[in-house]
Amino acid sequence: DEKVAAATSVAAATKASRAPPTASTTTVTASSHGHDEEGCLVCHKDDNHAYLLLCEACNDEYHTYCLNPPLETVPEGDFFCDKCKHVHSTKDDDG
Repeated sequence: DEKVAAATSVAAATKASRAPPTASTTTVTASSHGHDEEGCLVCHKDDNHAYLLLCEACNDEYHTYCLNPPLETVPEGDFFCDKCKHVHSTKDDDG
């Protein structure tokens, strides 16, 4: 019986080692602002993706309703967070 239990444990461990990575084991890279998690930088939730904006410059994420002032709708075109907005507008002004 001990041999059967040991073989079962080895088989379970081998099967688990071949399992695809889960969200808890997936490595997330940090953005240029030191952001090391996915989701809104204001409320820290990774939900309501229809309202989650991604900054085109730094890849930080914000819900439309978490911005100050909040946006009533998802903007058309590129979105730039407050930290990157001035850099982008300066590049446009320079030509």
